[in-house]
Amino acid sequence: MNSNRQGDQAENLRRRAQRKKLNRNSSIDVTSLPPRKEVHKKKVRMNFPMARLLLLLFIFIVLIAAAVFFLIG
Repeated sequence: MNSNRQGDQAENLRRRAQRKKLNRNSSIDVTSLPPRKEVHKKKVRMNFPMARLLLLLFIFIVLIAAAVFFLIG
């Protein structure tokens, strides 16, 4: 039973290796790809207002805690 299972595992690996060989052999037509300049041109600046709010809230809480600690202690 164990030898059958090991044979199944080896067969699975053989299939994976065969698929990788097929993928390597298939060539990509480079002339059909867009120019690199166009691909990297689309930069999107994202704003994260909620993250900024949470960061400011965290800093505010830390400052208040430090002030209370030093004033009381």
